[in-house]
Amino acid sequence: MRSRPLLSVAMLLAFLGASASPLPSPSPAPPTLVVDGVRVLVQPPPILVGGRVYVPLQRTLDALGIPFRIRHGVLRARFGAHRVRLQLGQSTAMLDGSPVGFGAPPLVRDFTTYVPLRFVGAVLGAQAAYDAKARTISISGSTIGQTGSGFVLSASGGGVREGSVSELNTLSSPKTITVLFDDTAHTIALHDDVRVELHDVATNVVRPGVLADLLPGDFVRIDVGKKGRGRAIQDDFGVRTGRVAAVAGGEFVLEDGHVIVPDRTTQWLLNGAPATLADVRPGDRATIRYNVESDEILQVVLGNRRDPVAPSGGISSISVDPSTPLRAGQMLRVTMHGAPGGLASFDIGGLVRDVGMREERPGFYGGSLRIGDAVSIASSPVVVTLMVGSQRSVARAETPVSASSVPPGIGRVGPLPGSIVSSRTPAIYATFLPDAVGVDPRSATLMVDGHDVTSETIRSARFIHFIPEIDYRGVVRVTVRVADFAGNIATRSWSFTVRP
Repeated sequence: MRSRPLLSVAMLLAFLGASASPLPSPSPAPPTLVVDGVRVLVQPPPILVGGRVYVPLQRTLDALGIPFRIRHGVLRARFGAHRVRLQLGQSTAMLDGSPVGFGAPPLVRDFTTYVPLRFVGAVLGAQAAYDAKARTISISGSTIGQTGSGFVLSASGGGVREGSVSELNTLSSPKTITVLFDDTAHTIALHDDVRVELHDVATNVVRPGVLADLLPGDFVRIDVGKKGRGRAIQDDFGVRTGRVAAVAGGEFVLEDGHVIVPDRTTQWLLNGAPATLADVRPGDRATIRYNVESDEILQVVLGNRRDPVAPSGGISSISVDPSTPLRAGQMLRVTMHGAPGGLASFDIGGLVRDVGMREERPGFYGGSLRIGDAVSIASSPVVVTLMVGSQRSVARAETPVSASSVPPGIGRVGPLPGSIVSSRTPAIYATFLPDAVGVDPRSATLMVDGHDVTSETIRSARFIHFIPEIDYRGVVRVTVRVADFAGNIATRSWSFTVRP
């Protein structure tokens, strides 16, 4: 019956449109420039001329971090090992001594030099696109200086090797990693103290890691020194979690509507044990890790199944303490009653394996795990294994474990930092991005110009929102603070200007 009011509104609008004089169309807003996912406020803004998109040259180079100089009508820029020379007024630039065309010569408007958007892609090697419907120009600087083989040169002599992890050899000396770029394999020797940084692009959470955290198929960027050895690895991946709603035809659907299509290379774990797609059941909690470049499903971890794993053989009960989420530095203790004289250990999902448990008294086993600085565990099951002679018993604790060593992210905020707004009572907000442990909405606080306005906000696990009842003028300073259920705290401050 919801269609009737909509139909009435449509008829009313049609009547008004037929009987009223048309209003003059407002001038379209200039295109918005977004660089590496961040909106860049440039004045003057990008323009459209003859169906072609132009961006302000100097402002765009500044946003991409490319040093340049302009003398006597000639632009000279340097990025990595590449050199660009552009004679203003020409539609061809010299890149490392070779001509590269970009369609149309630069324009000068209001004392500002503009270049076609194609210049950014063809000459600088960045990814650039224009969304006419959204009137948004998107530029990604991650490919600037790309040589075509997945290696970005640096002026210091080293560079960055990009690609998807094919193989990691931690037993060789030195340790090596092999990555694939355009179906070509590249093997890089690693420093003994190589740094690993894990970046979950779905939540924009970055945390330190170790080599064991890298999975085949992950997209990585390896910082390579002059001698060709990897000094640091940035591992970019995406993680999606949710409960399985349906399974059919070689794929499954999460309750939020996402369709997961694994392939033969996907790794599977169910309650810490190897599994396959055939083991997936509606109601399972799934954690999916995927390649951010290809969307390939790398790993599916299934846990928290509603049908319990019954104790078998010599295990009679398992306890987990504490039952609440943990953060870095805290201890998890797992105890088990079972047959005496055995060897016991516990796993946490597919993330932590073979943590030893000591028989503290006959038939009572205990083991502890300290949560480290690179841990992200989302409601994963604790599975205990007990070996007594040749008899192997396996059981799962009723209480799953959640732990995170990083605070939640604070994503979009408004009004935008550094922006100028005309409303004296602007909506002030911030969005939250949880890691493995959910955001505690009760922890969120909002300070505006030194005053705590939390009691006047709307709070949830995803955002905090405030509409002031008093007028603001001039510079307004905002601070948001939020914590997850493990007690990890995040804070962000910014300011904007009210100018009616």
